[in-house]
Amino acid sequence: MINLVNKIIDKIENNNASLLNWVGFFFVVVLFRFLLDSFSGLGYLGQFLTAASFLHMFLWYASVVISIIIILHLFSKEKIEKVFKSILIFFPLIFISILLPFVINEPVFRSYSYIFAQNWSQLFGSIFGFFFNFNSVFNFSISIRVEIFVFLFLMAVYIFAKTRNLLKTLLAAFFGYLAIMLFGSLPSFIIIFQNPLSLHPVAYFLNLFYNNFNILFVGHNYFEFLSSQSYNIWLDLISSAIIFPAFVLGIFILFFIYNKNLLKTVVDNFRWERGVAYVVMSFIGVVVAWKYQNIPVQFNFINIFCLIDLALSAFLFHLATIFHNDIYDYQIDAVSNSNRPLPSGKMSSSQFRYLSLIFSLMSLIGSLVLNFYFFILVLASLGLAFLYSSPPLRLKKVFLLNIFLIAMAYLFFVMGGFFVAFPKATINDFPINIAFLTILAVFLAGNFKDIKDFQGDKEQSISTIPSLFGLSVGKKIIGAILFVSTIIFPIFLKISALYFPAIIFGIIFYWLASRKNYSEKPIFFAYLCYIILVMVAVIF
Repeated sequence: MINLVNKIIDKIENNNASLLNWVGFFFVVVLFRFLLDSFSGLGYLGQFLTAASFLHMFLWYASVVISIIIILHLFSKEKIEKVFKSILIFFPLIFISILLPFVINEPVFRSYSYIFAQNWSQLFGSIFGFFFNFNSVFNFSISIRVEIFVFLFLMAVYIFAKTRNLLKTLLAAFFGYLAIMLFGSLPSFIIIFQNPLSLHPVAYFLNLFYNNFNILFVGHNYFEFLSSQSYNIWLDLISSAIIFPAFVLGIFILFFIYNKNLLKTVVDNFRWERGVAYVVMSFIGVVVAWKYQNIPVQFNFINIFCLIDLALSAFLFHLATIFHNDIYDYQIDAVSNSNRPLPSGKMSSSQFRYLSLIFSLMSLIGSLVLNFYFFILVLASLGLAFLYSSPPLRLKKVFLLNIFLIAMAYLFFVMGGFFVAFPKATINDFPINIAFLTILAVFLAGNFKDIKDFQGDKEQSISTIPSLFGLSVGKKIIGAILFVSTIIFPIFLKISALYFPAIIFGIIFYWLASRKNYSEKPIFFAYLCYIILVMVAVIF
């Protein structure tokens, strides 16, 4: 029997379909589960489930599948790509809980529900009594129990076939069960951690919606008023916002297991300081909403996750743009940055395209979870990155316009943070002086990035201040421009206490830009310190 199982597993694992085909297969299965749920009348008043439901469903299933793949790999020591195939080939079993109710005459809605525990006692009782406590207050359906049991049984069969070790088999099944139940208990954690001291009547998720709606970031601009339908959308978005960081972390863990050396090469190309700049700009938007619109920013459990999603979306956008830009900057980097993955031959351009696409999609998913306006702004920023780097226009070659595109992308992230913290805002609510300040500051300060690429830009006829005026003079001009960029903050913000720090930082920037042993990172670090100082001055 075991030999037969091994033959089946080998046939699955040796399937030569591409990774893209397997991912497409996963997406189609989730799509048809979404359609079956809608056809079964699980939508509001018999309507189709919403786009928020599909987003939620995709992130939930993806995160659970990633967790189970990691668990099976750890216990079987099998290659991650083989485990991936074995899990996905049985993924359509998720149809059991939506089809079986029609066979055994069971209400469908009981197979489509989280565990909504009000306290730790109910939560632990539900998790560890799932298969046996048929009188549970949550009334789990037979269909969902059958579906989860079948998955756990197949996990156990897989591990036993690979290891012949009963203890590993039982432990793998247990941890797989725990992963499924933890994700299935998501609203319970939100209820417990959102109100840890029982300060508000949020024992039920519906109470959380009605009593805390105005202080939470998620969902407001996806509907106009509170209702049963808007509650369902809000639940989907809240759940997605909590799941998204786990989804991102899971992707990177899979990448690490697949090829840790390749991941190290990818991480070495992150250019962290530039990514942090986008994160800081998005948080500036939150501060702007807080200060200029008197929006109460509450750092509760849900909002903290929203801010994490905001930071992840901004940083993932940055990763998408640098990997995309490096493809078209190959000849420049071959001269100025020969240690980067493409010119050094450590990675191929096709790998960079895949990474850019993956990071773009992840950034868009994170932004869509939070706020539709933020999603549009991230999408527009990706459009700017395309125009900046790619043919046919490749506007990076156009002097001044290139830095203006970067300034606009930074502005979009400031606005994105603003709309996340103030979801009910319109475009007219965003302070015009902050918009001008952001564009002008980045337009002036952003030129220092061209010093490092001087030689490559000159050979490729890319017009920058160093390539036009020479390296030595160009560094001094950029240093002077950096000095001016610090002075405009107290002018635009009308904060006189900032003038002295602005002058000090301006002198530091001039010295850092014009010194013989130039390095980009100290300027990034110093400018971020200055921006944080400005944010503190604005708040207080």
